[in-house]
Amino acid sequence: MRFQVEFDSFHYRIFKISDLKDCLLQILHIVLTKQPGFMSINVNPDEQSIVMRSDICPDIASIATCSTIYRLMKVDLYTPNGGIDEYGVLSELTKKLAHHKIPILLISSFNNNYVLYPLDLHPSVLKMCESSDFYTIN
Repeated sequence: MRFQVEFDSFHYRIFKISDLKDCLLQILHIVLTKQPGFMSINVNPDEQSIVMRSDICPDIASIATCSTIYRLMKVDLYTPNGGIDEYGVLSELTKKLAHHKIPILLISSFNNNYVLYPLDLHPSVLKMCESSDFYTIN
């Protein structure tokens, strides 16, 4: 077993924002109050978007283009030296998800990798995890 996956109970959306300045106060409030769950702010020349719990800030939802509802899987590695020494984990996981026809979005942070997948496919993801050689935490 090279890695484990962990699920939380929240529902997530991708909020495409035309200008992040329009929601900086809401984002700051979410960060400062340490709301549980995952948040990722992405800025590139083509778009500005936020991945976060779908229930956490209706003000942002009102000014954004919203995606479908997703669930989140955190991928933890079993390695004594941290994830940087491990290779092929995301490839192994994404191949299994693709085999089961589960579309995903990957987000990596300093220490962790996160996989978003459509909420309606959660039972299929759980079944795939149970039949695989990695450990699942719910």
